[in-house]
Amino acid sequence: MNVVDTRVPDARAPLRLLKVVPTLLCGGTENQVMALCRSLNHGRTDLEMACLRRLGPFVKEIDDRRIPLAEYPIESFYSLNALAQQAKFARHLTRRRTQIVHAYNFYGNVFAVPPARLAGTPVVIASIRDLGLYLTPMQKRVQRYVCKLADRVLVNADAVKDWLVRDGYAPEKIVVIPNGVDVSRFSAPREPSRLRCELELPPDVPLVAVVSRLTRLKGLEQFLEAAALVGQRFPQARFLVVGETPPHDPTYLDDLKALAGRLCIGDRVIFTGLRSDVPALLANVTVSVMPSLNEALSNALLESMAAGAPIVATRVGGTPEVLTDGKTGLLVPAADVPSLATSIARLLDAPILAAQLGRAARQVIEERYSITRMAATTENLYRDLLTRHARKTERRGIRHERAARETHGQWLGTLTSLVDRPALPIAEPACSVHVVTDDAEFLALEAEWNETVERARIGHPFLRHEWLRTWWECFGRGCRLHILIVRRGGRIAAIAPLLSDTTRSYGISIRRLRLLHNDHTPRADFIVAEQPEESYRAIWKALCEQRDRWDVLQLSQLPEGSPTLDTVSSLAAEDGCLSGVWPSGDAPYVRLAGNWDEYYSRLSSKFRQNVRNRLSRLTRLGEPALETVIDGAALLGAREDAFRLEASGWKAEAGTSIDSDPAVHRFYALLAERASQHRWLHLLFLTVNGERIATSYGARYGNRLFLFKTGYDPAHAQCSPFKLLIYFAVRHAFAEGLTEVDFLGDAEPWKLEWTPTTRAHHWLFVFANTSRARVLHHAKFRLAPVLKRWRA
Repeated sequence: MNVVDTRVPDARAPLRLLKVVPTLLCGGTENQVMALCRSLNHGRTDLEMACLRRLGPFVKEIDDRRIPLAEYPIESFYSLNALAQQAKFARHLTRRRTQIVHAYNFYGNVFAVPPARLAGTPVVIASIRDLGLYLTPMQKRVQRYVCKLADRVLVNADAVKDWLVRDGYAPEKIVVIPNGVDVSRFSAPREPSRLRCELELPPDVPLVAVVSRLTRLKGLEQFLEAAALVGQRFPQARFLVVGETPPHDPTYLDDLKALAGRLCIGDRVIFTGLRSDVPALLANVTVSVMPSLNEALSNALLESMAAGAPIVATRVGGTPEVLTDGKTGLLVPAADVPSLATSIARLLDAPILAAQLGRAARQVIEERYSITRMAATTENLYRDLLTRHARKTERRGIRHERAARETHGQWLGTLTSLVDRPALPIAEPACSVHVVTDDAEFLALEAEWNETVERARIGHPFLRHEWLRTWWECFGRGCRLHILIVRRGGRIAAIAPLLSDTTRSYGISIRRLRLLHNDHTPRADFIVAEQPEESYRAIWKALCEQRDRWDVLQLSQLPEGSPTLDTVSSLAAEDGCLSGVWPSGDAPYVRLAGNWDEYYSRLSSKFRQNVRNRLSRLTRLGEPALETVIDGAALLGAREDAFRLEASGWKAEAGTSIDSDPAVHRFYALLAERASQHRWLHLLFLTVNGERIATSYGARYGNRLFLFKTGYDPAHAQCSPFKLLIYFAVRHAFAEGLTEVDFLGDAEPWKLEWTPTTRAHHWLFVFANTSRARVLHHAKFRLAPVLKRWRA
């Protein structure tokens, strides 16, 4: 039995404290837990620890320090073993009469808080030290409920507190104690030549470093892209990536190395792996970079500041709470590669400014973020909560003590019976909808997103994550993500890739939800992978619940046969919302039935004669051939030739070429880098004697070839080089066994020479059930057509 101690604790007595972490791997939370364990006053703290897996480099240190460490192995929280382990944990707390349980992160909180609370532990603390992007909506709800049982929720940044309050947590229960750094570890003198000698580099080479666990939210891809830009101005610079990949994503390091190769900086990027001399390393780098896409409060940031390193960091999470732009470092927007590169180059250009920022950063750490300060604040919190509990219990008296003992006994009995009871059947999970508005959360969905696209059997790449991510980064300025994610049982069932913005239509200012689409995305839609009726209804219900935020839902460039058109129109009508449809372009495509000779013989004789004449003219200049570039490094080099050809002639004069608009240029440049990793992007060239004279971006996806962004060298106009490129491309598609060549876009005459078959597209407009939206519908679908006919 757990006897509740009603006496106010003696401030001199050791606290019986138990800390719970999922594992003891080398991560941010684990580093902070261990730093705190080293710094707590051991004469005033009787410490023990628990974990769910006895795994990681800190296990040895805990054993060496003779801190008791218990393992409660759990493979799944849906298993009866999880309940058995929680019962075992509760019995341990009872026997030891533990005064404080402090759990960390989602799995630690879910495991430890309920049994600690129900076992009668006087003080129970949950810790949340990130912004939870890896959590499913169900996991977020579970953690929110669990944290209601805790006395306090300890976070490490105001940004985390603000997120939790928005998510429904009680603000009065949340305590902010920032991370701390052992400043004494960062007091060694600078020895820049030693580090460069170890890396076999000249003594004056600038070193730009990222110290981070190698995970996909750390912005390492953006760092490498920025490094490629910085390297153009500072070819002698070298770029360090310090850290190791986590067990759940062992191939990510290979992905980063491959990206460095495609960016042609593979020989200037050094992947050092995990290092134990981080303080000395940071003291001797030229610039320390924190490119994270999402962060609560980075240990690497604090350590870089403690080392006096000049810092460039992204403006995410708690970073701006610590780093002041222009005073202790430079801040840039997340995922903004040009800004990141510019700021790194600025510090490389201005060593005096860099040194000033580094000194100011070190002073901030000494004054506000030392581990000594963090440990004292945390211990004060422990003792304050324990004192509050004792006084509250003393006021309630013996009746409360008896009730606590009875509750504890009943709970253990119930838990034991559950462990012995046969498992009940699990109900079919219902749909849940989550709205993604944060860029970093969107980026974190990449693997799940593309897996959903594949399950939805979407036969083109224009809804893949790398396409929409690139589109958003290049064209999303002034807009806000509003992506609806439908899940069933934790797995994504459907995605509505929407954004929100404001615009004017017929003189009326409107709030609009629309697909991530403009003229540079040939086809758009919702992504529905399973249970379409239920998924569409869940999307519509979520839209209706937020109807006060939009006047018009605009779904543009829906392809013929998409169920979105009819289904969303019907659901809107059920709720009294008006809708209307506009026809868009008809995209020509070639069905590759039979063989090339049969297909080509069906084209008009006049057209075939023209092709023969053009081919004959070109052959006089040399041997024509189709060149297809797929592989990363070669593709990035060929990309510049494609841009040059695409900008030749009338497009550059009309201002419609890729190079005419920086956002458009960035879109197609980034798309080439990212899509090449998945090997669906092909750059097609018509060559003569090895010279590239016509081009098209191509997407080889499934058994289809999509052609977009075309161009040719006007010096060879008499040979119609682009017509001959299509000739060779379609013939090659037949040879490869493809089923379709899609020209995309509108039904232009040159496309219809190759095929009479087209695929229609439509724009669907849905208007909220408000007077304002009804006026807009009337203007768009009644008055405007009448005025158009009258003017004609």
